[in-house]
Amino acid sequence: NVLGVEMVLMDGTVLRLGGKHLDPGGYDLLGVLTGSEGLLGVITEVTVRILKKPETARAVLLGFNSSEEGGDCVAAIINAGIIPGGIEMMDKPAIHATEEFVHAGYPMDVEALLIVELDGPK
Repeated sequence: NVLGVEMVLMDGTVLRLGGKHLDPGGYDLLGVLTGSEGLLGVITEVTVRILKKPETARAVLLGFNSSEEGGDCVAAIINAGIIPGGIEMMDKPAIHATEEFVHAGYPMDVEALLIVELDGPK
């Protein structure tokens, strides 16, 4: 939901990407910058799209024999045009560490776990 950013790069250059309108095709530079977690520069301004809270939301847990299978599933979800509210993949060490801490009921017999959050009307 980030539509645009203003960022100050390491050399002091001010960079503006995106805005109120959809970006044209090509490389997703806006995604790279927002996902860089401060490594590429400091974001000084953000334009966001505010969405209404969905009527309902559910999380789906999908277990896989490998992280590669989980990654393939993520690609298939996106290629099918499904836009999840959130998506996270955990490898086996992360699953075990999280389960030991929060006791969420994650399956312990998988190599990778995909948590897909779906939201929308009831």
